[in-house]
Amino acid sequence: QQPTGRNMEAMKAVFLPQYLTIADLCEMLKVNRSTIYRKTAEGNFPKPLKLGRMTRWLYSDVAKFLSEQQQQTKEEE
Repeated sequence: QQPTGRNMEAMKAVFLPQYLTIADLCEMLKVNRSTIYRKTAEGNFPKPLKLGRMTRWLYSDVAKFLSEQQQQTKEEE
């Protein structure tokens, strides 16, 4: 039986990936790879983790960063 509706949303919340790839971030933020790497180098985006040869960002770090950016934008308005 395939999960639908609310069940699917609940499953997404439970199975949300802990680590994000550069492709995940590009799709999520609608930016290209170089933008993410540039902002990371400038200190304007969370630093990734190196897992062997893989580069991954912690979902919690990215979510916290985006939340802080949203809050800062609201305060400036």
